[in-house]
Amino acid sequence: NEKVRAIGSRHSWSPIAQSSEIIISLEKLDGVKVEYDEQGAVATIGGGCQIKRLIAELAKLDLAMPALGL
Repeated sequence: NEKVRAIGSRHSWSPIAQSSEIIISLEKLDGVKVEYDEQGAVATIGGGCQIKRLIAELAKLDLAMPALGL
């Protein structure tokens, strides 16, 4: 009857990521996969990917986010 909580890269200052129950870290799921279709580039981002890694990986391909709502 325990709750399971999935968390990202654990860089938040908020205690919301704390739990006395089961925590599954997505920290290592930080991949950035870029594919191209008829409309352009499509990126699939892992649940634990930090924005700075995403920006760096996209820059290697001369791509960028259309907007960063940070």
